[in-house]
Amino acid sequence: MPRPCSTKRRALFALLQIFRGGTVIVTSDSSPANVFEMIDQTQATWTFMVPTMWASMVSSEEIDRFDLGSLRLLLSGGSPLLTNTKDAILRRFRRLASTNSMAPLKSAW
Repeated sequence: MPRPCSTKRRALFALLQIFRGGTVIVTSDSSPANVFEMIDQTQATWTFMVPTMWASMVSSEEIDRFDLGSLRLLLSGGSPLLTNTKDAILRRFRRLASTNSMAPLKSAW
């Protein structure tokens, strides 16, 4: 089944990390505390989350308990990233690059 380019792009990005000797971490527990702990413990340099997850992360009181300074790239996709969520991300992670890779015609697929 064909998928939007943005869906394939995230999978390719993860695969390229493996080819370059990186580590890709996937978890079934997307609670803010678990995600922040994983980023802190593994010193992850990038993360992909859907906008709902981002909204949960930036509004969580847990965010200041962990060292997230290793992050260099934040990716969002799957649905539109609301302006207030994007603004909260940019306030919290001022020094990072970010992109929203939601495909404009996703509903057509």
